[in-house]
Amino acid sequence: MYLAKLTEHGIMAFHISNVFFDLAPVVGNLAYDAGLTALLQSDSAVSEAEQKQGKYPSIWVVVTRHAEDLLPLKKDGRWKELRPAPELSVWTDNFSNVLDVLRRRRLR
Repeated sequence: MYLAKLTEHGIMAFHISNVFFDLAPVVGNLAYDAGLTALLQSDSAVSEAEQKQGKYPSIWVVVTRHAEDLLPLKKDGRWKELRPAPELSVWTDNFSNVLDVLRRRRLR
């Protein structure tokens, strides 16, 4: 459905920040499976004190049909190539495994 709306040189952005799940490999696998190029940006400059106050990193993925459409972002340095995670299966309407992407958090 999303690809039907994406123009030839369009870019889709996904906000995938989540305290409990690491969704980057899910989106990376979906992009790779669809023949798209994906970049990831994580605002990881959040201190432990800020996290205790409820502030968490912001994680974004952008995908496009053509890698050259992402060149301006790639030059930015904050964006990194999002590669597929071959150890995880591609999620579909009929399959997902949230345990595979559950963040391992320390018990306090």
